[in-house]
Amino acid sequence: MNLKDFGWTLHLIGKDYFDSYSKMLKNFIQSSSLHNDIHLYDSKSDIKYILSQASIGVLASTEEGFPVTLLEYGLENLAVLSTNVGYCEVIIENDFSGLLFDPHSVYEVKEQLIKLVTNVSLRSKLADNLKKSVYKNYSEEVVIEKLILSYKKHI
Repeated sequence: MNLKDFGWTLHLIGKDYFDSYSKMLKNFIQSSSLHNDIHLYDSKSDIKYILSQASIGVLASTEEGFPVTLLEYGLENLAVLSTNVGYCEVIIENDFSGLLFDPHSVYEVKEQLIKLVTNVSLRSKLADNLKKSVYKNYSEEVVIEKLILSYKKHI
């Protein structure tokens, strides 16, 4: 199965360091004739607008601290596919608020992506659950309240 067979495209957003990884990715896209299906963007400041046009957000890091990207995906009501590294597993509850995969397993990411692409109701359920979770646990009000309580404990 190819995503383009379902009318999907892939948009990769992030700083281009013009390193060996960047060159490898660009060569793969060109040699596989995927330039109409995979789009590369450098860093962008209009992320909210870009995400408003998406259905699925993917975080494919092999290492991750606190993944603000997942919160952005949640606020834009996207279904999420994320690696299970770092704090990602805390934000994304597998099969409830997103789908997780081992970043070293091509099979897992492919399997999870197929689930999202082919199941509209699953995408909707996961997106709604993540959005609720983000508001409940990471909204400005909640974070400020937790910070104030933490400060009060140390006074």
